[in-house]
Amino acid sequence: MGFHRIKTSPFTAAWLAAGLWAAPSHSAEPVHFAHTILPLLSDHCFACHGPDEQGRKGGLRLDTQAGAWGRGKSGTPAIAPHDSAHSEVIRRLLTPDPDDVMPPPKSNRHLTSAQVDLLRRWIDEGAGWGKHWAYEPPVRPAVPPRQNGEFKIQNAIDAFVQARLAEERLSPSPEATPATLIRRVTLDLTGLPPTPEEVAAFVRECAEEKNLEGRKTGRLENKTATGPAGRSSAGPEGRQIVAPGVSPGLVN
Repeated sequence: MGFHRIKTSPFTAAWLAAGLWAAPSHSAEPVHFAHTILPLLSDHCFACHGPDEQGRKGGLRLDTQAGAWGRGKSGTPAIAPHDSAHSEVIRRLLTPDPDDVMPPPKSNRHLTSAQVDLLRRWIDEGAGWGKHWAYEPPVRPAVPPRQNGEFKIQNAIDAFVQARLAEERLSPSPEATPATLIRRVTLDLTGLPPTPEEVAAFVRECAEEKNLEGRKTGRLENKTATGPAGRSSAGPEGRQIVAPGVSPGLVN
């Protein structure tokens, strides 16, 4: 059978299935402009205060640092670094006056209280600016320290996942059984379920691993994309049948 080995773990599976990297964070780390603030401004403010000069309202630009830190027609700083209490943006977001509130009610746009808190935090931290994340050079982050827990860390990704789970006060799901693992991977790569013989062989291999440490790494002998001779991939259509949710986390 055409096999190759990969390493997974309970933490990695939990991260990918739950999409934790996209979840809001409650950490005390500084608010990141490109990842957090720029999308908020783009979605809720740029239509009236962005690069389009013809559609710009009140002479205020929020798509540039000079414009955001400057003063519009009101004469009040739109964003006063380190001083959200005197930033016009925050006042306009929170005012109950329907003629003054931003975004205007007719825009059908509304920031949640959590989003307003992020903006306030960002301003109080100094309203640091930056480019869109796609134009920033990647920087390798420091791997979080390993914590005591029920599951052992197998790689750096697991360390990030464990740190985020702890931050969100979540626990990883129990590790999947060998039969479940081979079913997930086979459906994902070929669009077809594994044969009973393939399931039995993989379950037997896991049971034969006397060293439980090797079992807990989640090492799975995955089929190649085309599968063994005589079995062709079901392709996208087949994958839609077996996984209509279009999410690896929904394939059991």
